Amino acid sequence: MEPDYHDGDNVIFSQILKMNHSKVGIFVMNGKNYIKEYREMELISCSADLPDTKLSEYDNIVCVRKIIEKLEEPYETIRD
Repeated sequence: MEPDYHDGDNVIFSQILKMNHSKVGIFVMNGKNYIKEYREMELISCSADLPDTKLSEYDNIVCVRKIIEKLEEPYETIRD
């Protein structure tokens, strides 16, 4: 989902899986992982180099998480 997200970026996400249109999420579609913007019948890529992903009734797609924001360094990981 470049230029907004890159390999290795850390993001804050919600465990609530309900996705509204125009929200960004982590999706697994036909065994491949994507961070893309959700639309009614497609997943939209922010990168001009990558195509949007059209959805069909035959696709196996799951929204794993909804992205809240990307963390900018420096940040601190807090563990219980």
